[in-house]
Amino acid sequence: MAQKRLPMRKVRKMLGFHFDEGRGARAIATHRGLARRSAAQTLARFAASGQNWP
Repeated sequence: MAQKRLPMRKVRKMLGFHFDEGRGARAIATHRGLARRSAAQTLARFAASGQNWP
């Protein structure tokens, strides 16, 4: 089944929790009400993109 897209606002919040507060995928998923796999995949896609977090 196809995934629903996450709004960019949620993605930015997730990245902020990860890079600014040092939270992992499980903690982010619990805090944001997402599946752990969705959080982990989003973090992995950002890492693979080669971009830097401000």
